Amino acid sequence: MSHDFALWESDAPLEDDEAAAIYHAVIDAGPGDAVTPSPKVAAVVAALNARWPPPAPGNEDDSPWASPFDVGETHLIVCLVPSRLWDVWPTLGKLAEQHELVMYDPQQEHAFLPRRLSRKRTRVRAGRKRNGGRINDPGGPGASAAGGLELPDGET
Repeated sequence: MSHDFALWESDAPLEDDEAAAIYHAVIDAGPGDAVTPSPKVAAVVAALNARWPPPAPGNEDDSPWASPFDVGETHLIVCLVPSRLWDVWPTLGKLAEQHELVMYDPQQEHAFLPRRLSRKRTRVRAGRKRNGGRINDPGGPGASAAGGLELPDGET
């Protein structure tokens, strides 16, 4: 058993169900057109390997990783040992935010968005609410902004 997270770059302010569809497309059939290549993914992989180097043979139990990374030019999927979740998750979230990547948690079915996308998603939602569900220009006058990578349980 593991707690998994997927990271990729996006220009769209994804809702949770849209992120889930991308995640499932990546794990079921490969990234295809669901996500585009990004050097930011490799930067996150390098940072994770610097912080938690791959374990030496025979020392796998010391690693927070339940399995090797599923990594490509377009995405990164990490599988955490559940007992190490709170050791690694905050760093993973900070790296996703720093590199402006979407971080999707399939266990919670939730997409954590970088600030620029979170703000854009908030404006889209506000526009829909004002217009009875119709999409409004997210950059229009009176658009609201919410910042930051959303963390579980209201953490920031």
